Amino acid sequence: MIPIPRMPLVLLLLLLILGSAKAQVNPAICRYPLGMSGGHIPDEDITASSQWSESTAAKYGRLDSEEGDGAWCPEIPVQPDDLKEFLQIDLRTLHFITLVGTQGRHAGGHGIEFAPMYKINYSRDGSRW
Repeated sequence: MIPIPRMPLVLLLLLLILGSAKAQVNPAICRYPLGMSGGHIPDEDITASSQWSESTAAKYGRLDSEEGDGAWCPEIPVQPDDLKEFLQIDLRTLHFITLVGTQGRHAGGHGIEFAPMYKINYSRDGSRW
């Protein structure tokens, strides 16, 4: 048997992997919004751990929305080390997220409430994050 050098084999494997990943990502549509501001993501796919009132429900957590009180707000104020409050969007199919836009509560242009920081978790099966 003739030994096969490992480096060319590793490079070939990497090229195969990268080639298949490139085929799955369409850069022509990668730069367009998924639908939180445009309404393509339906209200029932937006859920939250809690809400302050009906007018701050998860469905009002859309970008550039003035409906309701103009934001999703959790039931109680969130502390920096408190990770139990969340806003969840079910995208239904696999997406590669390349940019996330956020804003504070609109409140007719007078809102001064916003999250100074947040954490993004993702799941492919809805149970492992």
